[in-house]
Amino acid sequence: NWRTFEQWQKSLTTFVPELLFEIWFMGLLGGSLQALPYHAVLHRVFDWLQAGRLKTALTTGGPPICQVFEGTVAHFHAATNTRRIASRWFSDLGEFPMWKEWYDEFQQRVKDAVPKEDLFEWDMKRNTFEDLCAFLGVEPCPKSGKMHRARNNFIFQRDFPYTF
Repeated sequence: NWRTFEQWQKSLTTFVPELLFEIWFMGLLGGSLQALPYHAVLHRVFDWLQAGRLKTALTTGGPPICQVFEGTVAHFHAATNTRRIASRWFSDLGEFPMWKEWYDEFQQRVKDAVPKEDLFEWDMKRNTFEDLCAFLGVEPCPKSGKMHRARNNFIFQRDFPYTF
């Protein structure tokens, strides 16, 4: 709830075309991987070659793919992320308010559904890593200051170019 409806709408109209282009572009590169049924075999072979790193990441929840994105994880991510995003968006599970009242009502539904002690209203301009760590009970906080702004599209390709 840290930005107004107008700010959210501007962000959405900027980001969605870029995301759709990324999905299309990455689909061209990995189209056969999406269409042919050898994903399960490749995942097992790649994971075996890398000493079970994918299985470890999937069963333990870490490390985050934004920090470690080697070939096995990159392959799994490419095989699953577009399908997960598209199925959520196009099955009416996505929430894309088209007017201010709808946006405000969605924000209020979230606040009403989450217990007060579990709700942290993040403000990118005001809050810091320390605020987040205090809310989550993480001590000592591994980072300090405000979060840096990152571009969302092609982020893995820029941060881990050797994977692609």
